[in-house]
Amino acid sequence: MATTKPKQNKPKVLVALTSQRYIFSRTAFCLIQAAMNHPDYDFDFYMEMGCEIASARNRIVYTARERKCTHILFVDYDMYFPPTAISKLLAHDKDIIGAAYNFRKDPPQNTAVPVEEAKEDAIYKCQALGAGLLLIKTSVFDTFKGPWFMFGHNDKGELHYGEDTYFCQRAINEAGLDVWADPTLQVKHIGEQLF
Repeated sequence: MATTKPKQNKPKVLVALTSQRYIFSRTAFCLIQAAMNHPDYDFDFYMEMGCEIASARNRIVYTARERKCTHILFVDYDMYFPPTAISKLLAHDKDIIGAAYNFRKDPPQNTAVPVEEAKEDAIYKCQALGAGLLLIKTSVFDTFKGPWFMFGHNDKGELHYGEDTYFCQRAINEAGLDVWADPTLQVKHIGEQLF
C-alpha cells in the first residue's frame, strides 16, 4: 500500500506596511520583486495608515492573528532592499530578526544596537533594532502582553526611545527572547540620498 507524504503548510507571512500618507514606489517595487521570487511562502499584504506608528504596529499584530499568519514582516514605507532580503530573513528561522540599516542622517548610524561587537558578514544579537524591515514569528506576541509597541518619553516629555526599541527590550527582558540583526542584506533607508 502506497503512502503519501502529508502536505506541508507553507509559512504565511503578513507583509505589513506602515505609513502616514504613502509608500515610496521603490519600496513597493522591492516588495513586488520579493514576493514574485518566493514560491515557498504565502504572502498576505496589509497596509496600516496612521500618524502614530506604535498604534499601527499593534493593530498589525491583531490583523496577523486574525489572518492566521505565521510571521509578520514589518516594512516601513521608505525602505529599499534586494529581492533576496525577505527569503534570507525567513531562512534564519529566528523568532525576531531584521535588517541592520542606517537611520536617515549623517554621519551614518545603524539602527541595530549589538549586544557585543558585531561582524559585518554574520547575524548578531541586538539590544534594539529598527523595525523598518523586521520579521517576527506571530507566536512571539503570545509570550508577553500587549501593547507590544509604545514610545518612551523622559521626564520632560521628550522622545527617549522608539516603539521598536520598546518592543525589543520587552521581548528580551520579559519573554527571554533574542533579537537578531542581519548586516548582509544591503537594506537602505530612502531619503534625499540612500543612507
